[in-house]
Amino acid sequence: MGGGAGGFELALAARTVLPEAATIALVGPELLPGQPARAVRRAEALLVQHRIDWYAQRAAGEVADAALRTLTLANGDALTALGVFWGTGVRAPDWAGEAGLAVDEGGFIQVNAHLQSSDPDVFAAGDVAHLEGQQRPKAGVYAVRAGPVLARNLVRRATGQSLKSFRAQKRYLALIGTAPGRALALRGPFAWESAPAWRWKEWIDRRFMARFNTLPRMESPAPAVAPALAAELPDHDMRCGGCGAKLAAEPLRRVLSRLPAQPSVNITLGIGDDAAALQNRHALTLLTIDGFRAMLDDPYLFGRIAAHHSMNDIFAMGATPTAALAYVTLPFMADALMEADLLQLLTGVVDVLNAHGASLVGGHSAEGAELSLGLTVTGVADAVALPKGGAAAGHVIVLGKPLGTGVLLAAAMRGQVGSEALA
Repeated sequence: MGGGAGGFELALAARTVLPEAATIALVGPELLPGQPARAVRRAEALLVQHRIDWYAQRAAGEVADAALRTLTLANGDALTALGVFWGTGVRAPDWAGEAGLAVDEGGFIQVNAHLQSSDPDVFAAGDVAHLEGQQRPKAGVYAVRAGPVLARNLVRRATGQSLKSFRAQKRYLALIGTAPGRALALRGPFAWESAPAWRWKEWIDRRFMARFNTLPRMESPAPAVAPALAAELPDHDMRCGGCGAKLAAEPLRRVLSRLPAQPSVNITLGIGDDAAALQNRHALTLLTIDGFRAMLDDPYLFGRIAAHHSMNDIFAMGATPTAALAYVTLPFMADALMEADLLQLLTGVVDVLNAHGASLVGGHSAEGAELSLGLTVTGVADAVALPKGGAAAGHVIVLGKPLGTGVLLAAAMRGQVGSEALA
């Protein structure tokens, strides 16, 4: 569905990947609207060449059942298909008019040459906007060209400076893939389908996408300190929010060794092991605390990760977690946003605890610079817990989960890991 450039290219791409016997139909009120007659004739010839049926019709309705979809056309004809793919034109969102902004007959936000709407503090560009006096097709090239002007004018409006004007070009180059290694180039009356046009299209597209996929490294500026203190600066230019969000082992060891003695008859394992062990009358109680600041934008997933991480010390000692207390630091923002983030975070924690028969029994919350979560977890063990240092030759190491997640999370904070690996 859709006779524009998107639907046309999608139909030809489908012909490339689907079996030869597959029937493909392209349906729309007009083929390549806005293009000259020469370009439309060339497009029609390509559809015939690649055995794609063209219906110059609008869709009146669609019915789906367990296996097939039936598309009813405006003239009453019906097409039955295994799948219907929609590549239709742009539709304006309802919120623009409902918000009181001036819109055109299609509901698109009317903006002047400065990309400024009827509300002087609201700017718009791209498909959502109708540029008064410079009406153009809804094409990405105009959104890309308007972007820098939009960015400059937002700053200028906020700082009380005069605004810059955007002048939309009257013509643009459209490159539409037609077959493996070939593309249709359209600009004004010009229409040319060839292999060089595909290479041109691929070069432009890959160069554009590389701006999102190949990001420059963001260097952290060195702190300005007196020369006498320069040698004391940390040697890491980025602090990891996951496993590295803690003091280094040696300074921590020195601090713990200098604490006052803490004698207690019921503490069988104290500071220095995975968890403290408290000998009660009937059972051995383990107590541990862990946490870090958020390394992901998703509070729910962060809550799950923190819960798993915090329970691991209990599992490492051969014990079973029973309960947890949470200490949450939330970034200051609107009450509704803080509430939503806290709900997502604690839901992630509770989902993991419940899966292991443990409960979240309380905690404390605070406001801070960034989202962080710490969990105090209690557990019970049989008569003997498994402390550090007990491994010997011949023992078997059991990995409960894959190694390397910390490396991936640290790489994600630098933008150096793919989405599939992170997922």
